Formats: sequence, C-alpha cells, structure tokens
Amino acid sequence: MAPALLPTPRCNPSRRYRSVSYSIYGGTKEGGGLDDVRNLQILLPPLPEHYTIVTLLDRETAKLDAISAKTHEQPGKLQEHRTARISSAVTGKIVVREMG
Repeated sequence: MAPALLPTPRCNPSRRYRSVSYSIYGGTKEGGGLDDVRNLQILLPPLPEHYTIVTLLDRETAKLDAISAKTHEQPGKLQEHRTARISSAVTGKIVVREMG
C-alpha cells in the first residue's frame, strides 16, 4: 500500500487529480480498476487540522439538522392553526366577514 501524502508546497491536489484521471482514462479501458485504486496516494491534513475540520462539520451538520426538523414540523403546526381558526369561526368566537 502506498503511503498517504501530506500537503506540501510542491504537492498540488489539482495536479494529483489530473494525473489520476489521465492514468484512469488514458488507456483502452473505460474506468479505473482495483490496481488503479490500490496505487492511489491520498492527501491527508495533519491530525490537529483533521480534528478541527471534523468539529466544524459536526457543528454545521447539527445546525442543518435543526433547520430540517423545524421545516418538517411546519405543516403540522399550520394544520393545527387552520383547524383552530375554522373551529373558532364555526362556534362564533371570531367574526368572518366577506372581503370586497
């Protein structure tokens, strides 16, 4: 197994991607095989930066989950509000007037 590459000034990730894509699509085969994947070198951030990234992603994902949960609650709350307004109108608790 090839060792992972750590980012250095000489190691440009976009250049690495181009070389991988050329090696995969440069021959007569249409896609990459296990040998292509086995020989890939992967860029990894230093461990402290890795933990910083993971913490940031966890925090941002939690925010998105909270927004998603609120979004899924809204139709039920709107239906409850609608039902309460109709009930109030039918029982005479509110006066409904025609517009126009």
